[in-house]
Amino acid sequence: MCANRYVTDEKYRNYGDMDLTLFKKIVDECAENNLFSIRLSWRGEVFANPRFTEYVRYAKIKKKIPQISFLTNGIGLKGDVAKSMIDLSVDYISVSVDGMDDIYEKIRYPARFKDIYRNLSEFIELRKSMGKKKPLVRISTLWPAIGADPDAYYKRMSKVCDKIVYNPLKDYAITEQDREGFTICQFLWERLFISFDGLAHPCSNTKDEFIIGDVKKDTVKAIWHNQKMNELRRMHLEGRRLEIFPCMECSYGVNYEKRWKGRDWSKWDPKELLPKDKN
Repeated sequence: MCANRYVTDEKYRNYGDMDLTLFKKIVDECAENNLFSIRLSWRGEVFANPRFTEYVRYAKIKKKIPQISFLTNGIGLKGDVAKSMIDLSVDYISVSVDGMDDIYEKIRYPARFKDIYRNLSEFIELRKSMGKKKPLVRISTLWPAIGADPDAYYKRMSKVCDKIVYNPLKDYAITEQDREGFTICQFLWERLFISFDGLAHPCSNTKDEFIIGDVKKDTVKAIWHNQKMNELRRMHLEGRRLEIFPCMECSYGVNYEKRWKGRDWSKWDPKELLPKDKN
């Protein structure tokens, strides 16, 4: 689904949950500077953290960050956790549901489609019974997973969510930049990505070496305005994005619409997503 599949096994084992004390330090500064939005997910499944509700409560209730959202596979969106997300007035949740039935289970193994569908259905009903309108539920899918019959997907899934979006298939092994007009990345002016260990990255597609700061040593505001970040912005504005690693290999610079034009997705095999050395 994302560039994580090219992370080495050794590096992946080093990933973890952000320490709550570090999280509070970051959120405190965000609140002091009137930050509007925080997305509590990147490179991992939020409900794998058994204390995730505490993180949400601190940001949304204690520090009153106006908009809180996160991405999830939906497996843990049930029971007391589901009720907590509604009680805490999370603004929206994006749930990855790639296709239905067999195609979903080929992609999302060992998750089962019937379980995810039940979780979503019960969540919407619980929200309704509690008289709440939030969290809004957005379902996200890969286009190839529904390409054979998108109307069937929409008809079935629209019963258990508020919005449906689809994404094109991306092959992160492709690095040839061929998207015309893509010279400036909006991420550099929009958001900052902070990993579990406090290291700050300029975008969601970055390699592990592409680090511009450390919130354990500096403030978020200082990192946002530091020399590395401003140099990246300057080079993008000057049309020199392709001189920067890994910007020169960024998936946003690949014209997938052109690459997949005319392709018949009705017989698509999800194994295509596997790195060649893991088939």
